[in-house]
Amino acid sequence: MKIKILAAMSWEDANKQCVQPDERWRLPSIRELKDLLEDKTNHPELGIKEVEGRQLSDVFWSGTEKTDKTAWTARLVDGDFWIGNDKNDPEPKETACRVILVK
Repeated sequence: MKIKILAAMSWEDANKQCVQPDERWRLPSIRELKDLLEDKTNHPELGIKEVEGRQLSDVFWSGTEKTDKTAWTARLVDGDFWIGNDKNDPEPKETACRVILVK
């Protein structure tokens, strides 16, 4: 699987990045995103950093929608995979989160 990591943007803008001629990029499913984040040793560009003594990754969009206005995000916290925001809810699609595209 090839990956491309992009800056933070809305879910809609992330999907627009997938619609390029002769490209088959897409947002990963929540399960694929879990595999990518947990395989951080092969992808140091995922932005794992230490914040107040905790190991945190950036928050990334998945292609998995919850409703027409929300989609699931994921991140690593101290090596554990977390889905959703701090309340374990999906993010509003207008929220700016990092993007991983896969093909």
